This record gives sequence, C-alpha cells and structure tokens, in this order.
Amino acid sequence: MRRILILTIFVALFMVSASAEIQYQGTMDESEVGMNTSIQLECDDPCPVSRWSLTWNLPEKAQIIEIKDSLGEIEDYQRTSKSVSITTNSEKRYNETVQIWMKIDEPAQEIHDDLYYRKMSIPSFSGEKTTGEIKVEDLVSGKVGFGFGSSFVNDEFRFSGEGPTNIRVNFGDGVEKRYYQFFGEERENSTEAYEIAVGTTGLVQEFERFPVAVMNNRSYNEKVNRWSSGQYISGTVYLRDDLEKDYLPVLTHETVHGLNDRFFRWDQTDSTYIDEGVAEHAEYLMKKKLFRKNRAKTGTKEIFGESKKYKVEEEDGTYVYTLESQGDRDRLWNYYRQDKEFMKNWDPREDADTREFGYAYSELLIKYYIVNNGTVRDLYSNIAVDQKIESPQQKWDFLSSHMVMEPCNFDSRNRFDNCLDEINDHDYEIVTGKPDTSSRSSLGFEEIKVPNRTRGGSGIRETVERTQVTFRQFLKGFVDYLLSLTG
Repeated sequence: MRRILILTIFVALFMVSASAEIQYQGTMDESEVGMNTSIQLECDDPCPVSRWSLTWNLPEKAQIIEIKDSLGEIEDYQRTSKSVSITTNSEKRYNETVQIWMKIDEPAQEIHDDLYYRKMSIPSFSGEKTTGEIKVEDLVSGKVGFGFGSSFVNDEFRFSGEGPTNIRVNFGDGVEKRYYQFFGEERENSTEAYEIAVGTTGLVQEFERFPVAVMNNRSYNEKVNRWSSGQYISGTVYLRDDLEKDYLPVLTHETVHGLNDRFFRWDQTDSTYIDEGVAEHAEYLMKKKLFRKNRAKTGTKEIFGESKKYKVEEEDGTYVYTLESQGDRDRLWNYYRQDKEFMKNWDPREDADTREFGYAYSELLIKYYIVNNGTVRDLYSNIAVDQKIESPQQKWDFLSSHMVMEPCNFDSRNRFDNCLDEINDHDYEIVTGKPDTSSRSSLGFEEIKVPNRTRGGSGIRETVERTQVTFRQFLKGFVDYLLSLTG
C-alpha cells in the first residue's frame, strides 16, 4: 500500500515583529507535487527593517528548487533533514515577500483504478489570511478544513481562510454521470440517489460530481472495512460492487454524508449520531420509493419496533420476506431506565456491540424531530454555527436546545410503546432537490407522490405485523430493569 503524502510545513518568525499573508500556488498529479509558497511580510514596529528570518519544516523527500525575495535569490539559508532556516537579503524596507519553490517526487495514494488522492497540511500564521490555487489534472472533488471556503474551477482547487488548515484533493478519469463520476463498474439511476439526498438535507456540495469507487469485496475490505456496504471519506464515496437491490439506498446514504461533510465542519467530535441519523432516514426514503413504485420486493424496516413481512406473489409461487426491526425495543427501554449515555460518544466504527442500536437510535432522533417539529432542512437551519464544538457533552447540550435527544423516553411503558409505534407508522414525505443549472447554490424542491402498495396492485402486497406489547413482554422488561439495579 503506497504511503500517503502528508506535507507538513511550519513557519515561525524571528528577529522582527511582523504580520504576514501566505499564498500557495502549485500543481499535483499522480507522480509529483510542485509548490510555490509566497510569504508576504510586513513589519509592525520598528520599521523599516533590514532583514527577516524564518524557519520552515520540510516534508520528507522535498527538494528545494529556489528561494528568493524582492532583492533576488536568497543564498543565506541552512537546510537540515527536516527544515530550512532562511534570512532575507539585506536592505531597509517596510515589507517583503519570500518565495520558496520546491518539488516532491512522491506518488499519489491510489483509491481505485484511475482514482487517486493527495492530502496536505497547509501552514500559516494564526489569524492571518491564507489562500491557495492548486492545479490538479482531472480534479474531481476535495475538501478543506473548518473556517475555509473552497471552489473548484475547471481543474483548479482554490481555498481561502485564516490561519493553518488541511486539504485533500481527489482526481482521476472515470465515467461521468449527472451528479457522480464512477470508477470501476458503472451504475444506473444514480440521479435518484443524489436528488433524494439533496431534498432531505437542502445541501449541495462545492464540486460538480462525487467520485464513486465501486470495489470488489477484497479491495473494499482492505481499503475501507469489513462490516459496511458503503463509506464516504473526504469527498469520495466507496461502494461494494455486489449491492444489487441495495445499491441506490446505500448510495443515497453515503451521498448524505458527502453533503453533510462541509455543513458539520463545526463538529470536531468523533460522535456521528446526527450525521448517521439523517443518512439512515434518507436511505429509508429511497427504500420506500423503490417499494411503492414496484421496483423492490421489500420496503422499509421499523426501528425499535416489530418485524415486517412482505408477501410477494410471483409466477412460481408466493414468497414471504421478513425484515427484522433495526434495534431492539426492550434494549432502548433499558437504556433509558439505566440512564446510559454512550450515544453521546457513539461512532459506528468503534464499537460493533452498539452498532445496530446506535444506527436505530440515530434514525429515531431524526424521525422524532420530523414528526414533532418539521423537516431536516428546518433542523439544519437552526444548528448552523461557525464555531468549533470539540466536546461530545458540549455538542449534546447544544443540540438539546434544538431537538429532543432522548426521543420517546417516558416513565410509562405504554406511552413509550405508543410513541415508537407513532414514529414507525408515520408516512414520511419524499422530497427531491435539484441544483439550478445556472447556479449550484440555488435549489428546487419537489415532493414525490408514491402509491401505497398496502392497498394492493401488481400482484404484490405488504403486510405489517405489529402486536401490542403483551404482559409477558412487559414483565420481561421489568425483570431486566430490577436485575440492572442489583448489578
């Protein structure tokens, strides 16, 4: 596996007090990086000054091509294995620009056939303006850190903000569709996934298309993980190539993560319950659409509910497919009764034992909000902030002022059950969102009306079997609760 290129540069001023602005101009491709860094310096007091000095840490294998200032080439610098110390040419002046050209012969990291990425750490002075323009052949997507804006113009990635940041660019030559660029096996009907993701979130990405790497199981297991069907990582969607009927729901789910990526940059915690909850809900909407339009044999699962049976009458016989509930209702009841709090830190990548419960709880958070408050777009308009939140407890407290963080948590088991039944019985609307052809920031929304297949049609009908909570179930939950109190 090729080593990821990480470019780490640190600039520190000595000898004089100064303000500065950092500008980056460079090129990237599969084999190398070329970078010109301009450090614009202005003295504060005393002024004018004769010299500026700075030290810059260098990445491994970096070759310095030239260093110069406004007076010409700088020969007074000292190179070590990891850094270079520079002193400008001598002449009194109020400002100066130091330029450093360098080259790195290091291959890009391969995501999939014909798809690559590079990561870079971009240094700057705290609070000072930092901009960059990097030419990348076959640029597809990318991202920049919190507090920075970015744009993708042809094959040029531009970013602007204050202080240091990190960037990642993804590039390659795949099969272009309206909203995606596929690498590996090309997939159809991808427009549907994108437009439901946009309709749910009200968000749109900064670049034109998401790259989608469609991988065989071996490659996916090695580069992503063994337990998921899809993953979004820094501007790229990864999918298994054997998803078949789940392809569109999974693509919808991962596209939501891609759209959320920029919006949730303020969230510096590892907890993912809101991001995953919205993605799960959008996936649910896609499954609902496919089933209601006779394009899938089964529909949606319940969360913390009962199993759902789908009876399908086909030419060679009648088949019954059972979808078990995602999340166990008794486990949620005990989670509340025992005052557990692991959802505040929940990350599906970290704990397999809480993975199913966490996904169901995350989806319940979003569905409860929709039933009682409004749309996901309404929620997002209330939680858009421009300051970092780094503590899981701080994030939980912040979100608690805008939504219920323990949905259906009632002392009465009957009220608890009725609340969950209401969430599962609700007919959630399916809304699509489409960027305007002339302006990506302008979106048009449209609700999709889908027929209810529970009323028959096409030789297929859905039967949902939900039983009332029996005394036996209640007694089991009560006994579990008493046992938990005794340790």
